[in-house]
Amino acid sequence: MEKESSVKFSSRDYIVICAILATALLTRLYSYILFHSVTEIFIVVIAFSIFVLGWNSRRFIRDNDYFLLVSIAYLFVGIVETVHTLAYKGMGVFPEFDSNLPTQLWLITRYVLGISLLAAPFFITRKLMVRTTFAAFCIAVGLGLLAVFLRAFPDAFIEGVGLTAFKVISEYAVCLMLLAAVILLFRMRRHFNSGVFRLLVASIAATILAELLFTLYSDVYGITNMLGHLLQIIAFYLVYKAIIETGISSPFSLLFRNLKQNEIALQKREQWFSTLFQESPLGIAVYGPGGILQDINRSFSEMFSISDVKTVKGSLLFDDPTLNSEAIKALQRGETVKYEVAFSAGKYRNSILYGKVSPEVGNVEVLIKPLFLKSGKALEGYLMQVQDITEPKRLDQVKDEFIGMVSHEMRTPLTIIIGSLDTAITERDILKIDEREMLLKEALKESEALAHILENLLELSRAQANRLSLHNGPVDLKSTINNVLEKIRGLSSRQFNLDIPEDLPEIEADKTRIECVIFNLVENAVKYSPQDSDISLRARQDADRVTVSVTDHGIGISPHDQQRLFQLFQRLEGSETMQAGGTGIGLVVCKRLIEAHGGTLQVESTPNEGSTFHFTVPLRQSNRKSKFPSRFQNT
Repeated sequence: MEKESSVKFSSRDYIVICAILATALLTRLYSYILFHSVTEIFIVVIAFSIFVLGWNSRRFIRDNDYFLLVSIAYLFVGIVETVHTLAYKGMGVFPEFDSNLPTQLWLITRYVLGISLLAAPFFITRKLMVRTTFAAFCIAVGLGLLAVFLRAFPDAFIEGVGLTAFKVISEYAVCLMLLAAVILLFRMRRHFNSGVFRLLVASIAATILAELLFTLYSDVYGITNMLGHLLQIIAFYLVYKAIIETGISSPFSLLFRNLKQNEIALQKREQWFSTLFQESPLGIAVYGPGGILQDINRSFSEMFSISDVKTVKGSLLFDDPTLNSEAIKALQRGETVKYEVAFSAGKYRNSILYGKVSPEVGNVEVLIKPLFLKSGKALEGYLMQVQDITEPKRLDQVKDEFIGMVSHEMRTPLTIIIGSLDTAITERDILKIDEREMLLKEALKESEALAHILENLLELSRAQANRLSLHNGPVDLKSTINNVLEKIRGLSSRQFNLDIPEDLPEIEADKTRIECVIFNLVENAVKYSPQDSDISLRARQDADRVTVSVTDHGIGISPHDQQRLFQLFQRLEGSETMQAGGTGIGLVVCKRLIEAHGGTLQVESTPNEGSTFHFTVPLRQSNRKSKFPSRFQNT
């Protein structure tokens, strides 16, 4: 589209306006009445011309009713200005009235113009109800004229006294309306040609100056009154330049301005939709009405390893082997189809559309939606959305396995507890005391094992929900480790080697959580190491932290498995690990608890030789060494 033409106030315009002003001044030398008549005739002609252009252009400028409202206002301004001219002192048309009559009529034109220019910006983006507007103007102007000629209108000018307070206040009120109109116009300036906008603002500014001058005269033939009329000539010429000449000399700028803005907005919208289409994480394919593939986005291309769209363009949707006959019939009826495809089975990897399915894609969810025009009758094509659900499917499977595994781990101790207690109760008369005691101890041991599983699940739940709160205090690690080993010795006859200095400082931690971490690590060492092997526990101070190590001589962990050791729902595979049992969440809980303390949990392991788990926790504040020499302490 062509660049909009800019309306400028050229040197020719300066010459024209100067010629008009000079002519008006020359008529003033002969007679003020002649000067006033020429000035008002010029104003009336311009006012009627504005209406003619605005009214006849209303069918072309439909998106901006500013000019339509202004043109209607100028029609009524022109009508009242005509009566004002005839009623002016010395014209002799209304001999029974004095100079108050033309001044009152003048105020009516000012109120009509001020209110109209103030309201017009609101109809830049709103539709103007023309009939209602005409009716409102007719009623308002008609009532005003009726009030003036029935002498019910407030006095504006008193012979021998001058302007009344009503006249002066009215002029100031109109100035405020015009100033507000300029502010509104400035806020909506994007809807106007820049040149037209400047001329409209200049016209209103000239009108405001004229109104101020019209508050100062005491003689209707005075100098301030004359200067006010000269400013009115300038103001109306600027309106002429902005509306009349623009509408005749540059009609395309007015008629197609909104079209250009709509085109720019449409281009931006197309760019936005194009970006949305290409950057969508969903694979999207667009088909024509006959099911012919027309376009695909980047995700679709990556999902199915398509390097060049041209290689798949023209493929037929209904040839897709993943679509069954029922789905095809549903699409042809205009219904939306949704289904899953499992590429992991390898069934569709050699199909027409999915001949190069990315190896990472195992399962996808496909939604195909027919596209209709707004009428809802004509089919425009089909939109296919493909979502990679490989990972969610895998997680669902892992969660199901995890639930089954936890259920099994909990069922075992529950079965033993129920069996031991049932035997101890039902056969209490025939069981010896030591036999009943053994059954109760077995039930207690399994209860503690069950409580440990539940505690791990609760800790994991708190950590996942970010509701893990610590109750830190001084913790003696040596005493805590011994408490854990007492519990473990009740479950295993394993040999434990301790290497803990007597002067090991206390740490700042949640004692219950640290005990839980040590228990999990020692329990794992017991599970995954031979019965005749020993387990070592070591604690050392390292600067402002303490490092605790748990070492076993068991099956060890491969480098590959070490990477997923602390991931949720991960359990190492292998005959030894599967036989050892467990839920696979103990180490995850340990890592979350240690990190909550501001520490770290790491593993060193060699397959078939054993593993060492190290965790660090901070010392108590009072046990930390100062960074300053002793001579600066306690000063």
